[in-house]
Amino acid sequence: MLLNQWHLPMGRTRQCDFTKQFLLDAFRGKVWLPRSKDVKKRICYNAPVKEVLFQEINHLIDRHHPGKLWPNSIKRPNKQYLLEVLATLDFHNEVF
Repeated sequence: MLLNQWHLPMGRTRQCDFTKQFLLDAFRGKVWLPRSKDVKKRICYNAPVKEVLFQEINHLIDRHHPGKLWPNSIKRPNKQYLLEVLATLDFHNEVF
């Protein structure tokens, strides 16, 4: 789903932790969200569990975008969205 050119999860998973305040912080540059033009997609035949994907994404955000945050709550986006974000950050990640 697109919102002002930000790539967001679809449907109910959007309720994870992408609150209005989080989106405003993304617009101001305080947190990191992928832009729709930057999103890359890869096929993953044997995807790990969400927690592993989430930890890998957090590690890559810390490395590539220091000082930026990512939503950290119990509600996680769906696997498809997490894989898209991971491919955007690291297209040649070992997960793929």
